[in-house]
Amino acid sequence: MSLSTRACLLSLALSASSVVGCAAKPTSTECEAFADHIIDLAARTANEVEVEVTAKRTQTAGMADPVRARGEARRAELIDRCVASPRAAFECAMAADSLSALRACKR
Repeated sequence: MSLSTRACLLSLALSASSVVGCAAKPTSTECEAFADHIIDLAARTANEVEVEVTAKRTQTAGMADPVRARGEARRAELIDRCVASPRAAFECAMAADSLSALRACKR
């Protein structure tokens, strides 16, 4: 997976977390768990893509590590967006088991 693809995965996760509305907001503690969840989804997706690509040709291992590192670097941004989001968006994102499911939370 190219660096730009990995950056896109993280950006997608960040943008999916920016859903806003008028419902009750999640707590800071909940948003810490939210940040962990988003970073884990992005890293897991990177791992899944790496496995698919590796099956086709040999590549270096550890693509998820840079994705996780970029997610951790943007952790404060994830938490800020989460705290500003309605509870329904938070609950949808926390229930998401893939980046595709996370994207659906924006709708």
